[in-house]
Amino acid sequence: MKQLTNKKLLAIFAHPDDESIMMGGTMAHYARSGIDVHLLCATRGEWGTISDDALATRENLAEVREKELRDACEILGANLLGFLDCPDGDINNTDWQAIEEKIVRAIRTLRPQVIVTFGLDGLYGHPDHIAVSMLTSDAFKSAADVNCFANHLAEGLEPFQASKLYYAQYPDFLMSQLFSSVLANHDAAHLWGFQPETFGVSAYDITTMLNVEETLPLKMKAIKAHRTQFAPDNIFSLVGEENARKFLSREYFRLVSPAFSGNLENDLFADTNVSNNEKRSNKEIQNEVFI
Repeated sequence: MKQLTNKKLLAIFAHPDDESIMMGGTMAHYARSGIDVHLLCATRGEWGTISDDALATRENLAEVREKELRDACEILGANLLGFLDCPDGDINNTDWQAIEEKIVRAIRTLRPQVIVTFGLDGLYGHPDHIAVSMLTSDAFKSAADVNCFANHLAEGLEPFQASKLYYAQYPDFLMSQLFSSVLANHDAAHLWGFQPETFGVSAYDITTMLNVEETLPLKMKAIKAHRTQFAPDNIFSLVGEENARKFLSREYFRLVSPAFSGNLENDLFADTNVSNNEKRSNKEIQNEVFI
């Protein structure tokens, strides 16, 4: 995708497939608009499910899921910056300062106006999701502080304050309706053991909603690219095309910083200041983030 503006978005999630589920439509929307869309993934999802033994083994699942993520990013028009190399399912027991440093390095290198991650609810309380939310929130602040990771200055990485930090979240009422639509025609086994009432946040927490109906086909295609995680009878397939448009054609966010003005947004880049910094290739940025 040819980039037409100096606007940049950095999404930071825990596992391959999180990006497509949480904001695949938004990523595709902005990429199609000529905006730089980048992704950092904390883990390679090596302890995820294997929907079909023909697709992967426990030994090579990390490699397979990395390939699936690259395929999904290509579908969405996003650039995969790389991985934070956290252990799947155990981010809480890693060296948080080392992980935060990697995120700060990415922010100072890329200099995005908008950063998006999970909400503190972790979508359904997933510890890895919550950890990535906390790490990204801390890094958002640290990246602007000259005293944080001061060694970056010697590398030419100046402190940088991103304009906005968002949490990608689903309102609880929508999740309840989504699960109910599946249960109307299928048994509870298709919910993977999840409890619908544990999903989502109050609608009052939502500050920003994007209509992604035009890019919904790309979102669904990207989700399906994660083949090891989604069997043909997965919840997204069982929703059906009509309900997919109904439940998944909007994506929801909470503006964390700056303070929400009270007017519902429909653009993550509203009220951002876009500089005319010299543009660099995705490869150059990747090399600088992971030196």
